[in-house]
Amino acid sequence: MPTTPARLPYLCLFLLALLPAAWLAWNNRDMPHFGHHHDDGLYMVSAKSLAEGGGYRIVSLPGQPNQTKYPPGYPLYLSLAWRLVPRFPANLPVVTALNWILLPVLLLLYRWVFPESAKLTLLLALSPYLAFLGISAMSELLSTCLLLAVIGLASRSSSTTTMQSAALAGLVAAAGFLVKSALLMLLFAVPAWYLWKRRPRQALVFAACMAPAVIAWQLWAARNATPVGDDLVYYTQYIAYWLRNVSLPELPNMILKNLAWSAHRNGWAVLVQPAGLVSV
Repeated sequence: MPTTPARLPYLCLFLLALLPAAWLAWNNRDMPHFGHHHDDGLYMVSAKSLAEGGGYRIVSLPGQPNQTKYPPGYPLYLSLAWRLVPRFPANLPVVTALNWILLPVLLLLYRWVFPESAKLTLLLALSPYLAFLGISAMSELLSTCLLLAVIGLASRSSSTTTMQSAALAGLVAAAGFLVKSALLMLLFAVPAWYLWKRRPRQALVFAACMAPAVIAWQLWAARNATPVGDDLVYYTQYIAYWLRNVSLPELPNMILKNLAWSAHRNGWAVLVQPAGLVSV
């Protein structure tokens, strides 16, 4: 274990690596790009409703329907901005601060989960994409922090320990799912990993701690969902929207377009694609 003085040079490098992201956040603290992602606006109006005690609703839409598309974890986090500064866009600098502070937290968690990856952690601190997420009202940084925490807690538990680490990992995974529904896969992946390590009791404890949050959200969303025939279904239901707009013959083309978009977003220079199917 390195001594504290030995860690000082790395700490200095870590802080220096964060300077570009900090400079970007300070100079764009009023979020001139707000609305670029579209989802950020939905998160903010849902956070406003929570902060004002109006329930979990999309207050910018006709009839103020319940927000059943996104779980409430991230809007609940953003509601802190509305409670501190209940005026828009005056509260956008608070939103920037709430999101940017997650960036060093993410990097520290990454270093904790992968202790041999000091250089990669520094490179991540310099990532332009992470820096942009640090000034965006999007759930990726918070959900990734919780994902890394789950990985760290689960991987550090051993067959000889109590069930506390598995229970804590399950509770953190539950919080992660309520921030971003894509983390639902943890309910299957982590117990599978425990079973592979021959730790069936830890698999059961993890699932028992995470599953109630998944079930509760699904039940609430189903009970409060906007009718499928409503024109607002895009804003309230993932599955109903895709069932209405994507047929089975169109599915391969949609997958190719998403792959092309992902490749373009990640800076790949060349993507071989069938002519006429994908445009980047």
